Amino acid sequence: GRDAIVDRLSNLFKETPEAKLSGQVESVRMIRPDVASVDGRATVFLGNNPPIDSVFTAIFVKEGDNWLISSSHERDLPTPVSNYEALQELEWMIGTWQDQSDSATVNTTVRWTPNQAFLLRSFSAEFSDGGSFEGTQVIGWDPLSKQIRTLTFNSDGSFGEGTIAKNGDGWLLKMWQVLGDGSVANATHVLSKADDNTMTIQAIGKTINGEPVPASGTITVVRSVDTAVENAQE
Repeated sequence: GRDAIVDRLSNLFKETPEAKLSGQVESVRMIRPDVASVDGRATVFLGNNPPIDSVFTAIFVKEGDNWLISSSHERDLPTPVSNYEALQELEWMIGTWQDQSDSATVNTTVRWTPNQAFLLRSFSAEFSDGGSFEGTQVIGWDPLSKQIRTLTFNSDGSFGEGTIAKNGDGWLLKMWQVLGDGSVANATHVLSKADDNTMTIQAIGKTINGEPVPASGTITVVRSVDTAVENAQE
């Protein structure tokens, strides 16, 4: 009952105060004017642990001006039949992109590997002070943990890994990295798709060796003209 649910959630938030729940409604079916069946997706974030995704069906009942949850049933996400199916929602990223930033020019190319088993992202940055930076990121489906995972290797010797999870209309990339000097960095990158040729990226919750680092500003990334023209022609 309600008291048991409140007690369980209260204990959870006491033990894990950073716990967060993100939900996305995917369909609504009206049973009566005051009763609705809702299907959607939920993601639970527990500290630095990988996000836990599930799908749910909930019955909402309207009382006055408020819709209250009468019942809710969660179940595991269906297991994709192939790597391509698991990564298909990220296929819109394929192409060449450029960051719109005053401090650096960053060019990024995303493509499929053979058999569409992984997405491969290559990027290079030219900074206003004359420095440069390159890296490679591999994005793939992990059938053991049932989540999208990523590995990154950079030209300064740093490397890292992380998980990617759907968050509403965008994506959350939770990363940890071993930097070139041996420091350990953690951050969550929020990626939002504005349209087929524009996305925004912001790093939040960043720490280095456990010490908080100010969040970065939101960076707008646009698809190159040539790639945009190809997509329009298709």
